[in-house]
Amino acid sequence: MSSYRNVSWKRGAQGIVTRLLQQDKREGGYFSVAVDPDALGLPTYFDVIKNPMDLGTVKENLLHGAYEALEDFIADVQLIWDNAREFNGPTHFVSAIANRMQKMFEKEIAKSFKKIKCDESDDEKDEDVESPSESAPRPKRPQKRKGSIEKSTKKPRFRIRRE
Repeated sequence: MSSYRNVSWKRGAQGIVTRLLQQDKREGGYFSVAVDPDALGLPTYFDVIKNPMDLGTVKENLLHGAYEALEDFIADVQLIWDNAREFNGPTHFVSAIANRMQKMFEKEIAKSFKKIKCDESDDEKDEDVESPSESAPRPKRPQKRKGSIEKSTKKPRFRIRRE
């Protein structure tokens, strides 16, 4: 059994942040570092956004133990997407990227932390998180026979153009 308040959830959270940073890089890198209003020509940014947050700051907070609980980590990541939509408006392309990143984040959280059981009434009991490694064992895959040829059901990743 794992606890929200121990290191086990932090390892899962670090993996999630790493995957989010990789996706953000593919999406244009809008959420990896703090917004610099002067460099970006956004003089009203801090008038609109009172609590700025970015993935780089979340990563540093995780590494330095700034989050006491999983909920704190989730709240900061959610703040990133909320800030993007609040400042840019719902139809801006950065808001669309924020929406995609939020969906990815929610899927990653659901996958990494499948079972969350809270008991806030008892201070001595921590909330339990069942990690994928602690869940029921996976069924074994059927092994291929040596020399057998199986047709792949996956689509090819690359298409070859023939001229």
